[in-house]
Amino acid sequence: NTKPEGQNLTLLPLLHGRLEGAGSGAEVAETIRQTVPRHVFVELCSKRYGEVLASVLLGLPLRQPPRIDVLGNVHGGILAHELVPVVRAARDVGAAVVPVDRQRAATRNRVAQRLWHPKVIQ
Repeated sequence: NTKPEGQNLTLLPLLHGRLEGAGSGAEVAETIRQTVPRHVFVELCSKRYGEVLASVLLGLPLRQPPRIDVLGNVHGGILAHELVPVVRAARDVGAAVVPVDRQRAATRNRVAQRLWHPKVIQ
């Protein structure tokens, strides 16, 4: 296999929900600022990316889903705030941000099917 000259792929682990410390959004953001990549791929669907981008641009915190929205709290609102510093850092260095996740509704449907499956309820 030949590697194109000057092209590297770096995977940075980010722990969902972690804002500070090892594996946090802050750590990934600092790495982005140091390495100045051309592209940053984030585990967000286009809708969640839009919410994170609005938070970055407007400086507003992300809205939390209602407490009774179990699926929204498992995947949707709470698990995007750690990516705000990542998207901000990518924009600061001029990197293209590419969301690469299935749509939120697809994930929520999969979780709901697993939660409400008759074998799980028994």
